[in-house]
Amino acid sequence: MNQKFVFRIKTFKGGVIDNVLIEGRNIDEARYRLQQRYPGCTIMSARPK
Repeated sequence: MNQKFVFRIKTFKGGVIDNVLIEGRNIDEARYRLQQRYPGCTIMSARPK
């Protein structure tokens, strides 16, 4: 069963995006999916929803 995780990221160009919701079986899978969607981003925080 997938969980939902909420991320705060800094994009490759320097913009900050709050409340990015990603589903995954665990936090590592959610981070991987986030990196696929936003290549080169920096994860500032992550938490389960």
